[in-house]
Amino acid sequence: MGKLTFEIIRLDVLSDTAAIMIGRYTLVRVTDQPTDLFHIDLEKSMADGS
Repeated sequence: MGKLTFEIIRLDVLSDTAAIMIGRYTLVRVTDQPTDLFHIDLEKSMADGS
């Protein structure tokens, strides 16, 4: 196991319902510390499923 942390590097709000997030994750373990960037496309959905 280990400790997983996230850092938000950039968050671009594209509209009322969409955004793009770029960040970095780091996993601290006894034997190593892998780290890398990630990209997430976020889209808000409505409660009625639309």
